[in-house]
Amino acid sequence: APFTTEILLTTTYFFIITAVCLSLIYLIGARFFPNPKHQPLLFFIGTSGNTGNIGIPLCTFLFGPIGTLVATTINFATVLWSFTLGVFLFARSDFSIQKSIQQIVKMPMIWASIMALFWNIMQYPVSASMLQILEIGAHASIGFQLFLLGVFCASVELKNISWVKQTWVACVKLALLPLIGVIFLL
Repeated sequence: APFTTEILLTTTYFFIITAVCLSLIYLIGARFFPNPKHQPLLFFIGTSGNTGNIGIPLCTFLFGPIGTLVATTINFATVLWSFTLGVFLFARSDFSIQKSIQQIVKMPMIWASIMALFWNIMQYPVSASMLQILEIGAHASIGFQLFLLGVFCASVELKNISWVKQTWVACVKLALLPLIGVIFLL
């Protein structure tokens, strides 16, 4: 789908709402988690989400092609949010500001996203065979990502889990963010 002002507005609203949420989470969470090493992880995870694996197919099923467009736009915004501010916050706990920015510039996902956005804005044609290859790759990546999730989950030991931090992230994602969303809608 061509890049439109609606897509730009959706992405802008996403960034604004997510920044407000991150600020609120920081104000609340800084009292509970004073360790500056843990703060970026605990605060940022609460405002970022994985929208690609289930979000895009679910929106496509529920809303058709417009749902795919909106879900893909939000996924694009999430990628930019995660791979810019997220990488900066995580790197910032170990590196200087300059080194943190260098970590962002090194991310291939940023360059791929910029290239895809440029390609879309310029409205370069994509052949049917290339679209089919990309679709096959997208479907294959879901299985691979689920495999990696399984490998990760198999390596997690329950005794090493911080239940306080897990509870914090769950409360943010399942209570605080929906509450903020309802407030924005009103």
